[in-house]
Amino acid sequence: GQAKPAFTALGSDVWNTGIGKVGALLTLSYQDRSYREDSATNNAVATSTTYVPGETVTYPNGAYNTMFIGDRRRTGLDGVLQWQPTDDFQTYAEASSEDFVWAQNQYTFTSSGSPTIVPGSLTLFPGTTDVQNVTWSDATVGTVGAWRTVEDVDRQFALHAKWTPAPWTVDGDLRYTKATERLNNPAVKIGANVDDLTQLNSLSGVPESIVTNADGSAFDMSDLANYSGTASNYLSYMYDTEQHFRGGEVAARADATYAFPGGFLDSLEFGLRYADRKDAFNQWSDFGAVTTAGIQGNSQWFGEVPLSPFFSATESNAVQPQYIVFNPNELRYNLLGVDQALGIAPAVDNGSADYHVDEHNYAGYFRLNFGAQDWWIPMTGNIGVRMVRHEDDMTGELGNGGVYTPSEFKSSLNIPLPSLNLTFKLLPDLQLRLAASKAVTYPDFKQRRPSISL
Repeated sequence: GQAKPAFTALGSDVWNTGIGKVGALLTLSYQDRSYREDSATNNAVATSTTYVPGETVTYPNGAYNTMFIGDRRRTGLDGVLQWQPTDDFQTYAEASSEDFVWAQNQYTFTSSGSPTIVPGSLTLFPGTTDVQNVTWSDATVGTVGAWRTVEDVDRQFALHAKWTPAPWTVDGDLRYTKATERLNNPAVKIGANVDDLTQLNSLSGVPESIVTNADGSAFDMSDLANYSGTASNYLSYMYDTEQHFRGGEVAARADATYAFPGGFLDSLEFGLRYADRKDAFNQWSDFGAVTTAGIQGNSQWFGEVPLSPFFSATESNAVQPQYIVFNPNELRYNLLGVDQALGIAPAVDNGSADYHVDEHNYAGYFRLNFGAQDWWIPMTGNIGVRMVRHEDDMTGELGNGGVYTPSEFKSSLNIPLPSLNLTFKLLPDLQLRLAASKAVTYPDFKQRRPSISL
């Protein structure tokens, strides 16, 4: 029900000047989108050999149903300047910038079953051992109010040149890239113990959740007095996560091709590449139990979910009880005040997840292209080798007993990567291709970050 702007503008032209041909392009794009997303999810699936005698049944232990209300904004700017002073030489410079901001409020109903089910309440999907409907006794339910934002900033600059004096072709690139991302995700969960929780699943439609008292009456999840928590049971809690990602790369490449005038040898290609790539990650976090006094003493921060009911666009009947939830806007604009009122320590960076990686890649290659069209069986092919060197300098935090110590690790590796490709034209519509090569793929930064807690 909201109108949001989106547009793209582009301008480009070419000029013949005294120093050669010059071209320029500039483009700007902007998009603003509001969205609502309702998501119904069963909790982790488990199995039981006792619920149905002689059967191993599969059942979902609770639900996690969320309404997201948010906004996404994207801005992009790109400019290119091109110059061609002669027919055999051209070059360009490019600069680009992209910004992305994603912010959303989250309203969640969550439930967990218990080891005990109400006798006679369990039914299976026909012809399967998968639970369709079940009622749990002494279950827990809760609501989560959360705010989440992601801010991405990406910048790239590039220079490129190409020179083609026959029989040579030479081109190269110089590129610089920088990217940052900041994520914030504070949340407050409040919980309650209930007599009965019923999960209803069907082959069509959204799974339903029903919360009732022992006498069969509905449990009122819109009454704040029904929620509680202690400093030890974590029935209710607050968490806050702030993550910072920073990455960048400087890369240079030069390639050359020499074309032979004729004969078996067609051309020789060779080149070099160097890249210096950096990646860093820092995380601030906290987690603490929320007490009954903290819930009941701050009723001004709780209210019913806006734009209810859940799945209202597709379902005519409620698929879960209406509930009261912590206001995500308080986490967005008053996080420190919420921490103080609920007795939660502000998020800190203890170093347990932090890391920094500086990666250097070197590569050099040559490839010889050849062919013989006048052979009894015409053939084309190439043979070459690429030499790569990979160097890592990684720092992180090693933990023991909650104490984290900066640690550094270095590694390097030289790998030759040969390749051979042959193609034989057996018939006008039939070819035989033979190929052999070696390749290497490195794990990403997250897989080899030097952070561990024992």
